[in-house]
Amino acid sequence: MANFKLKTALVAIILSTTATNFQTTQTFAETKPLTFTDLKTSHWAYSDIMWGVDKKIIKGSFNKQNQRIFRAPAVVTEAEFLAMMIRTFKGELPSKQGEAWFRPYYQLATTLNYPVQKDNKLRTRPITRGKVMDLLVSAQGINFSYNIVTGK
Repeated sequence: MANFKLKTALVAIILSTTATNFQTTQTFAETKPLTFTDLKTSHWAYSDIMWGVDKKIIKGSFNKQNQRIFRAPAVVTEAEFLAMMIRTFKGELPSKQGEAWFRPYYQLATTLNYPVQKDNKLRTRPITRGKVMDLLVSAQGINFSYNIVTGK
């Protein structure tokens, strides 16, 4: 009986220590500010970008050295815009290991009848202002399509 109580106490101590360490790690990870190695604080949009980071809308990406980067001069793709838009309203959608990071955003967009590209190659091309408008209007529940040729 004494051995059982001793084992129970040891297991309780180990579990509580593990749980405490896990919570401490989680809290630290959540409070540690996200930074980008390619974004200077003097950038004209720095405070806006960091606002988006704080709201968990903007995540950036990783370069070959596994450093988090923002790529401020780069154009935005449909996949990137769609992800930021959905994160604004719904939060982060996790992807499964081995699938494209943007797949869950397209699954939700398709379910909500948003006018998105079906082809992965087209999803990773720059997005036009007309397409941005289509998506924003769709997010408000209106099915509208902008024709870039006619302007209507």
